[in-house]
Amino acid sequence: MIFHNFQENNSSLQFLPQVNLRWPTELSINPLDGSLHILDDHLVLRVTPDNRLKVVVGRPLQCPSDPREKSDLATDVYLESPQGIAFAPNGDLYIAESDSQTVNRVRVVGSDGRISRFAGAESKCSCLEETCSCFDEEHVLAATTKLSTISSITVSPDGLLHICDQGNLRIRSVTASLPQLNDLSEYNIYSPESQEIYVFNRHGQHIATRNTISGKDVYTFSYNVNTSFGKLSTVTDAAGNKIYILRDYNNQVSFVNYFNCFQSLSNIVSINNSDSFP
Repeated sequence: MIFHNFQENNSSLQFLPQVNLRWPTELSINPLDGSLHILDDHLVLRVTPDNRLKVVVGRPLQCPSDPREKSDLATDVYLESPQGIAFAPNGDLYIAESDSQTVNRVRVVGSDGRISRFAGAESKCSCLEETCSCFDEEHVLAATTKLSTISSITVSPDGLLHICDQGNLRIRSVTASLPQLNDLSEYNIYSPESQEIYVFNRHGQHIATRNTISGKDVYTFSYNVNTSFGKLSTVTDAAGNKIYILRDYNNQVSFVNYFNCFQSLSNIVSINNSDSFP
């Protein structure tokens, strides 16, 4: 059995002569430490300085997981039909997964070892079916864009991810565009990793955090005056729970009221200097 030494602990180290690669398809080098990474079947392996192999992404198919636990650790998830890997200049590792049907996405592993969706929306039908639409010009946000048959990915020196969307005969590039004022005089900043939109008013103050999938507000923020001098006064979550920030005559936080329970400044962390978007 291939990788039999990884069954009990898929992050353990194994010397290179002791390991048989099952189906290696792609190589990539981490620009931060120069370590070689190998995409082998459903795993990403790293060659350590002492010539050992370590599983850094993925879980061997023969290793069962606890269905009751959901983890975002890269070594706890299963990779589905991985097609390619690529490193960004900052060390983030992108992994393309595509079965040409319902799975056509790119996930990213950060320096903390956690994995999250970066591009490609889930499809409710197989892209191989003629009646299944796997392309939509109206969705330009990476996390909600429909992809079809990803064959490869690469990252350019400027940090932009480029996706070969073979099924749609396109090269897709994920870029970070500068926000512009919309019709509501607001700035929307998208975060593909968290699948959230951060909404700022024309004064640069954070007024809402919105889920990109549901379109609902996760948090809303109110300020004492509608000017650039406004200070944070209220935080409201999706359930309607509110936190009130009370200030003294010098605009310094003096009390925080949560469910009518006051806490003095000595018992809270001051947020006086983090009210607005820089």
